[in-house]
Parts: sequence; structure tokens; C-alpha cells
Amino acid sequence: MGSAKKDRAQAKRAAKQATGPGGRPGKPGANGVMPMAPGIFAGGGGLGTRTAPFGADGPILELQRRSPSTITMCVHGFWTLFMLFTLCTLGASSLSLLSNWVWLLVTLFATVTFAGYFDDAHYEAWLIFWSMTMLHGLLWLQILLVPFYGAAPGGLWGSFGDHSGEYMLMAQLGAVPLLLLPLLSFLAYVWFERRYLQIIFYDFTNQLEKQHRIVNMIFHVTSPSLPLAIWAYCFNPKIFNDLPRWPGVAPVALLIALFNGLLLHYFRTSTEDYIGSVRWLHGVWLVWRRPAAASVTDFGEGKFGFVNKRL
Repeated sequence: MGSAKKDRAQAKRAAKQATGPGGRPGKPGANGVMPMAPGIFAGGGGLGTRTAPFGADGPILELQRRSPSTITMCVHGFWTLFMLFTLCTLGASSLSLLSNWVWLLVTLFATVTFAGYFDDAHYEAWLIFWSMTMLHGLLWLQILLVPFYGAAPGGLWGSFGDHSGEYMLMAQLGAVPLLLLPLLSFLAYVWFERRYLQIIFYDFTNQLEKQHRIVNMIFHVTSPSLPLAIWAYCFNPKIFNDLPRWPGVAPVALLIALFNGLLLHYFRTSTEDYIGSVRWLHGVWLVWRRPAAASVTDFGEGKFGFVNKRL
């Protein structure tokens, strides 16, 4: 309890010193820390500022706070409720369609991330790190494999809706809502929360040793095959289905390597200037960044005492 109160107090002092009242740059502290000009930035679901306590040639201390807009939270909440209502009324009785299975996973992800706006982000960060690439690749697999190796959900409902019973109720929504909307909503979440997601991926991977980081990267690239294999083995009835046959290892491996590789490349390039570990203080995080003129090799175990463990 005492440690939690101490962390909250540190977070408030850091945010007040960095941004000042009303978002204005604060006054220099006792150590002479002064926000850089222009030091305040916003976007990507966050608000932050940068300071240079060691001068222009030294590392930059960046303070960020997760600050999603009210509109973003309302849209996220509405979409989560819509997915929950649709799943409960049309798809809760069966997961025979791959579209049902993906819709369920996206609904769970949206529910947990929406709850993360109001609760401690510790468990949400674990969920995001281990499941986001898995879900991202699965969404792309669905939107590309179903049209080429299966049948559109709307077409299935038009041909077999009267004979399929409760198994194909979700197919009434049609191909565009079932296949496209989950992917668009997921990409929108990644874009609007990109600063928060970047720091999560950097913090987790930066704590791994080099050999463990390689294994972790392989897991993230191949992880979409896990929920796809679970659905194919446990829920696929082979009839009245949008993907009745296994498309083969080659197209699945190629697609997940392509799309998850691009996502991981984005996270890596967007955080390559970070050095050292991340300090989390109840919705506020502190991280060091290389100065703009420095190269990647300028900061190892140098005079500022930082250790960069990135590949």
C-alpha cells in the first residue's frame, strides 16, 4: 500500500514538473531539468514532453502519459458493446464458422483493452504483448483465406441458411461486416494507441536476452497459426462452413510472416531511439531516448551509464 502511494506521488510530481498546469512547460527543478522547446507533443493516444538534463549532446528523458480522447473511448466502448451484443444474439451457440471464432477473439480483446482505460494497465499490457500479433495475423488470414479457399459467409447463408440451423446465424451479417469490420477496428486501435503499444513492446523485448529475443520474435511471427489450428481441430464441422478445408502450410506461413513481420518492423523502427529500461508510474512512463544527432552505436555502456540491449 505504501509503495503504491509512493509511486502515485512520484507520477504526479513528474507529470507536474514536465508539463506544468494546463499542459504548459514546467519550471526547472532543483537539478536544472527543463523541458526542451518544443518539448510537448500529443498524438497516438498519449501526451508527453521531453527534457535534456545532460545538455544537447546527452540522452533525452521522455515522459509520456496515456491520454485517449473522450471520442476515442466512446467509439471503443460502442464497438465493444456492438460486438458483444452480436455475439450473444447470433454467434454464442456455435463457433463453426471461422468468422464466428475470429469475432469472439476480437470481442475479448476489445473488452479487455476497453477495461484497461479504467483499471491498472499491468494485465492489459501482458495481454497486448502476447496476443496482439496473434490476433493481427489471424485477421489477415481470415480476410484472405476465406475468399480464396472457402466461401463468403453471406453466400453460405443465401444457399444453406434454411438448412443449417443455428450454426450459421452470424452469416446473416454478410461478408463485409464479418471479414472487414474486425480488421478495420483492430487497425484503428493500433493507430490511435500506437505510443502506448510501442512502449509496451519495447519494454517487454528490452528485458530479454539476445537469444530469448530471437525466440520471442519467432513466436510473434508464427502465433496466428495457433488460434487457426485450434479452430480447425475443435470447431470446424466441414459443412456449412466458410473455410471447410485446410489451405495448406505454405499460404498460411507466407501470410503471417508478411503481415506480422511488417507490424513487428514498425514497432522496432519506431522505438529504435529508446535506450535503457522503462519506468512505469501509474499511467505515466519515463524512458530515455538518444539525441537526434546520435547514431545507434553511440549509446551502449557509455559515459551516461545506459545499457542498450536491443538487437
